[in-house]
Amino acid sequence: MAESEGTPRKASGPRHALPEDMEPAPIPAREPARPVGRPAPAYESYEAPESNMMPMIIAAILGGVLAAVLLLRARRRSGVGPEEG
Repeated sequence: MAESEGTPRKASGPRHALPEDMEPAPIPAREPARPVGRPAPAYESYEAPESNMMPMIIAAILGGVLAAVLLLRARRRSGVGPEEG
């Protein structure tokens, strides 16, 4: 017994087992509560509403217009006319 003085003996049961009076009570399953004062969503998907697309559409149109204007200015400065293009 002298060689095992510093080491505790292994328990015969599983390590996570607790006495019955110390076991945590099971958490009952329940539905999450709906927020008060907020209506239920009208759609079930996770997609953004279409109104959030409007800034991106406007940015794409303005970007295209800016690219066309810059291209025309660069062509005019280089001396190539629209009919020669």
